[in-house]
Amino acid sequence: MTGVPTGSARKLRNTLSRRIMSGGPYSRLLDRRAPTGLVFAAKDPWPGDSEAASELFRGAYDFGGDVHTALGEPPWQFVDDVAGSAWVEEALSFPWLRHFTAAGGVAAARQARALVDTWMEAFGVWHPVAWRADILAHRVIFWLGHSGIILAGADDDFRVRWLRSLSRQFRHLGRVAGRTPPGVPRLRALTGVVVGGLCLPGGRARANTALKKLLREVERQVLADGGHISRSPSSILAIVHDLVILRAALLTANRDTPYLVQNALDRMGPMLGLLRHGDGGLALFNGGFEEDADNINTTLDLADTHGAALNAAPHSGYHRLSAGDAAVIVDTGTPPPGPFSIDAHAGTLSFEMSVGPHRMIVNCGAGGEAADWGTAGRATAAHSTLIVDDTSSSRFRGRGRRRGQVRECPREVASSREEDEGSIWLDLEHDGYVRKFGLIHRRRLFLENSGSDLRGEDIMTKSETGRGGKSSHSGNLPLSIRFHLHPEISASLSQDGSSAVLRLPDGDGWKLRAAGGTLSLAESIYFGERGHARRTEQIVVTGTVEFGEAVVKWALRRVRGNG
Repeated sequence: MTGVPTGSARKLRNTLSRRIMSGGPYSRLLDRRAPTGLVFAAKDPWPGDSEAASELFRGAYDFGGDVHTALGEPPWQFVDDVAGSAWVEEALSFPWLRHFTAAGGVAAARQARALVDTWMEAFGVWHPVAWRADILAHRVIFWLGHSGIILAGADDDFRVRWLRSLSRQFRHLGRVAGRTPPGVPRLRALTGVVVGGLCLPGGRARANTALKKLLREVERQVLADGGHISRSPSSILAIVHDLVILRAALLTANRDTPYLVQNALDRMGPMLGLLRHGDGGLALFNGGFEEDADNINTTLDLADTHGAALNAAPHSGYHRLSAGDAAVIVDTGTPPPGPFSIDAHAGTLSFEMSVGPHRMIVNCGAGGEAADWGTAGRATAAHSTLIVDDTSSSRFRGRGRRRGQVRECPREVASSREEDEGSIWLDLEHDGYVRKFGLIHRRRLFLENSGSDLRGEDIMTKSETGRGGKSSHSGNLPLSIRFHLHPEISASLSQDGSSAVLRLPDGDGWKLRAAGGTLSLAESIYFGERGHARRTEQIVVTGTVEFGEAVVKWALRRVRGNG
């Protein structure tokens, strides 16, 4: 992993790569031995939606949560305008071909083929986005998975050009997959090589080699409790998706599912259950997004993982507290190591809370492609936890080869859990403020067995190790405990400022009280959906660390009537 290049460095690298990879010698290398057919066509396990196909017929391209409309025109004209977005990634990956397969018929085949044909004209040679390894891998997979609808009624000229393009893309993917950045992109690229190698003539040896590398990545990336090494909930979902595709392709090829693959799927299902809110979506930790609840359900059904949701994930660093209709999900881990921390957040000991189908307390989430929002979203202040002197508990590199990776972070995060007759206690602490301030943050949480009472206590104490900067152990430091609210939650402060009432969309009311600090209401922002920012509010409890000590107690209780 070489970090995130600066704009000028990225532009230079893309220019050089374009010259080399779109040049004659490399193009001729990819052109050799174009196949005349497929060994077999691996099927896409995901169902399509014929109504979505109707929208694509109209030129309404709904990808990645955004819609761009071009009546009678392909979507490729938008690629350069929104490069790097979730819309572009989905457009260029072609999972939407499944909607044409679901629609079936001559018209659907003609439209699917026309969109593939215009893609080959626009991106037939290397392109920095369209030929990015993880995007390319999915395109190879979905072209193969929907070759039936693409080739239905096709003439010989199109069939030859399509097979030639598919072969060129597969050969390039085989060359770059192992050098893809670690994490989900590398695992996805290797999945594409395996599936493509099984389906294309002469590809078995490359598929076998890629499968061995993929299994090593699964072993490296999937933790013992089913979490992902990046600690991102969305990464778990992405890997389950790709392993389901891999397993289906191996089954079609009469190959056994490797134990590591099946075991990983069996572990990741219950881990996703830990990280789901009452609305079925995922909690926002470490660069993750809500994701689509129906897609999560379909993915888990296809993965055939039926284990109960975990309550504690010690390897991933998460706890789940469930009682009544309330769910509280808590980050109790350290940021991931090295290159896997590129999307990590400084959210240690933060929590999210949902009541029934409604999210109430949230984290802000990943800020998206804009550098300023992305950096802000990673900061501790963007999480529902305590922050000292507006300083994040983890800090990230702002420049250099490892830009974006964790520079400083908690070395130890301790957690203990007790349960009694449905009530749950968590006792947590981290040392992320020791180096700068010589302080330990301890957080205690208690969820009463009816789910109508969540109590918390945030304690700052002096570190017993003696470590700490010049600010440690002396003077006063400001602290803030933030409770970011979901955009659908309305909040109002009491006249004396001693409490705040939260209203859920169904009218359910909750009162937040605090002792040891002063309540206020402030603006916030929410990035639960990829690429979308929503204005919201946060309740902030401000206090002071006096000579290395502070205690703030707070409680969230369901109230009746006007509270």
